[in-house]
Amino acid sequence: MKMKLPLPLTPFEEYFLRTDLVDSPSSFLVRIEFTKKLSRLAAEKALSETCLRNSLSNCLVEETVNGKPHWVRCPAKLSVAWSDCPIEDGIYPKRDIDITRDLPIRILGYDGNGSRGKAVFSVVVHHVAFDGLGFMQWLSDWIDCYRSLEQSGNLDDSKWTELNQDLLLIRCRPNLTFSQRLKLLPGQWKSVRAAYQIMKRKAIPLVGDQRFDLKQAVQQPCFKVLKFSAEETLSLKQYANTHSASTNSLVARDILVVIKQWQAENGITAGGTHFRLMVPVNERGLEHREMPACNHCTMVNLDRTPSQIENELSLLASITQEMGVIRKYRLSLNFWRALSVYRWLPGGLERQLSPEKVSSTALFTNVGRVLPNFSETKGSKNRSLAIEEFTLLAPLNRGMVASFCMYYLNNELRISLQYADQSLTKDSAESFIDMLQTKLLSNQLKSNS
Repeated sequence: MKMKLPLPLTPFEEYFLRTDLVDSPSSFLVRIEFTKKLSRLAAEKALSETCLRNSLSNCLVEETVNGKPHWVRCPAKLSVAWSDCPIEDGIYPKRDIDITRDLPIRILGYDGNGSRGKAVFSVVVHHVAFDGLGFMQWLSDWIDCYRSLEQSGNLDDSKWTELNQDLLLIRCRPNLTFSQRLKLLPGQWKSVRAAYQIMKRKAIPLVGDQRFDLKQAVQQPCFKVLKFSAEETLSLKQYANTHSASTNSLVARDILVVIKQWQAENGITAGGTHFRLMVPVNERGLEHREMPACNHCTMVNLDRTPSQIENELSLLASITQEMGVIRKYRLSLNFWRALSVYRWLPGGLERQLSPEKVSSTALFTNVGRVLPNFSETKGSKNRSLAIEEFTLLAPLNRGMVASFCMYYLNNELRISLQYADQSLTKDSAESFIDMLQTKLLSNQLKSNS
């Protein structure tokens, strides 16, 4: 498979390119703990084959004379930086990837042949090339390829669907027929007015008017991960179903509620009119492989005033209704259209999307189930390579100092919080995550009562 180059960046990819800074990189972090040891030779071979399917893995971004960036082939190939010692939790490769010089993925690997008999991958992924779901598909391809090599020494070509590389040219664009456009037009037109109203509002900062220290480059992350048992996860789902909501809407509601409570308890007063959660919306699933694994999602904002957060049941109902309308009319496409317009305005995206601006109170994303076909369940006797533990940390920027990522591993809910320690202390982050856990578990008690 040969990708046609040079390849222009989509508006969404350029969005992450223009907001990528040394002290707040446009990258997310992934830690994968496997169930067994790895063969370095097979791992590298599987990596090479995976990059053939996921073309942007072996590309760089090049700026043209007219300021329009595009993808070009990198002469270097993606490889694993192997460590002879176990990789401790929280240790990642260098986070600030210069996408004009370096590949969009960095992997620090431990093959498990030391004192600990299980392998670990610690990965930095530049968001300009992959969204969370795209990386999941990339990882799925790698494990599938490794298993084939492990079992037979050869690749099972029947599992590798030939991709139409021309689809790379239309990635991230709405795939709509004329009749679909007409049906969606009324809802999308109304959302233009709503988007204009959001632009006039000012988001309430999480920690007041503090910003990143521009001279300090962030390398190792500060984070906390909430883990819920399968029983607790089921109870949360039952509580959400009782109120005709999803667990995703329930977690979004409780994050907003806890932000308000946490600010009050810590005496934080901040300017702004609305608490705002920036929420990525992906219109495809893990099984959708008609396109290569690359950015194919847009953003929506959940805006609520402090008074609207006081009634929790009303807040949950409003979030559920809003997310339903967003999906029904595909309103997230308006963010894609706005980025397309910004590219042509003076200064381009770099000026319109300044990282100095507090764009949102926090980011909240849901990447769904972590490769259920490749995850190790309790009591399983599967001897093939599988995922035993998984952590994903969403990116930050200067104006948004906390990001939440929700995902499921073996039917157990995980919620990660990455925060900027220049603006949020370890004790403050721990108190926040404890409040969020208490709040979510209180829903479980309501479900059981």
